[in-house]
Amino acid sequence: MATKRLKSADYKKQLDAAKREVLSTEARIRSRCKEMIEQNPNVHMGTINYANAPKAEVFTRDYLQNIDRHGMNTIFELMETIEADLAAKHPHKQTTINF
Repeated sequence: MATKRLKSADYKKQLDAAKREVLSTEARIRSRCKEMIEQNPNVHMGTINYANAPKAEVFTRDYLQNIDRHGMNTIFELMETIEADLAAKHPHKQTTINF
């Protein structure tokens, strides 16, 4: 039984599928970041003040649309900052034991 060698068209299909998957994942991450900012408007972001945007509905909507212009590293930094702030505010903290 002979094995079938992939042709250039096969590699192109695989690459296109991988690119679509990456774009889809990035879109889900950006969507989640926007959702986190909308749900937690009082989180202090340091020099990046996305979450401290004015409460006006139209302005906030336009403000969140600008997130799409940023790279994924910035998006992850925003999400990590929100997550850290929420963890610090949580009333039930896990005690750590230092050895």
